[in-house]
Amino acid sequence: MFFCELCVLKKVGYSRVFGIKDGLNSNLLNSVVEDSEGNIWILSQNKNLSKYDGVNFTSFPELNGTMSLGGQLSIDKWQNMWVLAFGAGAGVNNVLYRKPKNEKTFREYKQPNLGNLPATTLLLTHTTDFETYLNHRKKVYMFNGKQFGEVIYPKTQNGSSFLDNKNLLLAHKDHNESHWIWATEPITGRTDLVSFDTKTKEYEKIEFPQSKIPAGANINRGWQVYVASDDKIYVVAHPINMIFIFDKNRNFLTTYGAANGFIGIMAASGTIFEDKYGSIWVGTRGNGVIQLPNERFTNFTPQDGTQGKMIFGFGEDAKNRVWLGSSVGGITLYKDKTFQTVVPSLSPFGRISAF
Repeated sequence: MFFCELCVLKKVGYSRVFGIKDGLNSNLLNSVVEDSEGNIWILSQNKNLSKYDGVNFTSFPELNGTMSLGGQLSIDKWQNMWVLAFGAGAGVNNVLYRKPKNEKTFREYKQPNLGNLPATTLLLTHTTDFETYLNHRKKVYMFNGKQFGEVIYPKTQNGSSFLDNKNLLLAHKDHNESHWIWATEPITGRTDLVSFDTKTKEYEKIEFPQSKIPAGANINRGWQVYVASDDKIYVVAHPINMIFIFDKNRNFLTTYGAANGFIGIMAASGTIFEDKYGSIWVGTRGNGVIQLPNERFTNFTPQDGTQGKMIFGFGEDAKNRVWLGSSVGGITLYKDKTFQTVVPSLSPFGRISAF
C-alpha cells in the first residue's frame, strides 16, 4: 500500500488510483495511519482529513480550513484519533483536535491544567506502541486514557541535571523504551540530546564531536533521532546536512556528510527508515537515497535506477522488498540488490510521501 498526491493503493496484481472524484478531500497528502479496524486515515497538506473504510471515504468538515501547513496524525492505544493542525506563518498557533473511537466528529482539545491551548510550540510525538505524547510549555506530557499527564523524569545522581530547568522535546522512544529528549537551555539556547532509560532510570548525554560540526552551526532539536535494531544511534541533521552515528554505549563512531563525498540535502527533517535486514535508508532532496551502514555510505541516484532524486517515502512489504517514493511521482522497488521501476518519474501521481 502506498499513498501519494493522488493516493494509490497497490496489492499483488491489483492497483487503483483514488482522487478527489472518489471522495478524497485533497490530492496533496501529508500523513497516513491505519487503525485497529483496518480504516485508513489520510491527512492532507491543505486543510482536511479523510477516512477510508475499504469502500468509501468519509470527510470531517469540522476540520476544514484548519491546516494551512498540514499537520500531525496520531492514534493511541484507546483508539483516540489525534490531529495537530499546523498554523501558517510566525506566531500562528498549532491546534490539537481529538476524536474518541465512539464519536463521529473531532473537537478542539482542551485541558485546563495544560494552560493555553492552542499554542505556537505544540507538537505531537507518536510511538510504535501507540502512545501519544504532547510537547507543550517546555515539558513532555503523555496521554493516559483520560487526559495528558506530565512525564516526570526522576532526579537521580547520574544526570537528571541534564534536564533541570530546560525546555524539553521528546524526539524518539526506541525499541528499548528509552526516551530521547532534546533539552534546551532557555537563556543560552544550547541544546543537548539526552537519553533516559525508563527501566534503569539512568540518563546519558550524547556528546557530539564539535570538530565535526560546521562553524556557526548549533545542535538543533529539529534533528531526527533513530535507534536501530542493533542499538546504533543515528542522528540525521538536515540543517547542516550530516548524519551522526553512535554505538549502543553512546560512543561516537562516525559521520556522513560532505567530507565523505555526500553533497545532497536531507529530505525534510531527515526521512530515515530501517529495513528487515538492518540496513538504514535516508532520503534526500536532490541526491537520491543513502543506504547505511557500510564502511562508506552507498548513494543511489537515478543513474542507479531510482525514480527521482528527491526521496520522501519508504516502505517494506511482506517479502522484505523496499519501496521508495520520490517527489516527482516515481516509485522504485529495491529487490535482490537492484532497483526496479514500478511507476516512472513525472507520472501524474505527484510526490510519494507515505507507504
